[in-house]
Amino acid sequence: MTVDQFLDTFKDLDPVTQRIRIFETVRDFPYQINGKKTPEELLETKEWYCASKHRLLKACYDQLWYETTMCFTPFMFRDIYLPAQLKDRWLANKKIYHTFLWMKMNERWITIDATFHP
Repeated sequence: MTVDQFLDTFKDLDPVTQRIRIFETVRDFPYQINGKKTPEELLETKEWYCASKHRLLKACYDQLWYETTMCFTPFMFRDIYLPAQLKDRWLANKKIYHTFLWMKMNERWITIDATFHP
């Protein structure tokens, strides 16, 4: 599936509903870290992590003429909830970057984060 084909599923909606439904659809795909990089590869698997979900959202919103910017913020898994047996693992202490979007709405930048199912 291409980005155009994905966007076609929302073409009959008003612009606000369209924007929201695109976000909800991408957000509701299961969270899964994988090696997929392009929006087309991601649309095939429908299992994405923060960077890939926001890469697809950016492609969609940019095509619909919204202004967006990819953003990154560092974090460590030890700083969020982890079971005790995982706190000393190497990944818990490694700096990783979380990806999200900024989108310009009504002359203001807002944060868009579709990483996890609500």
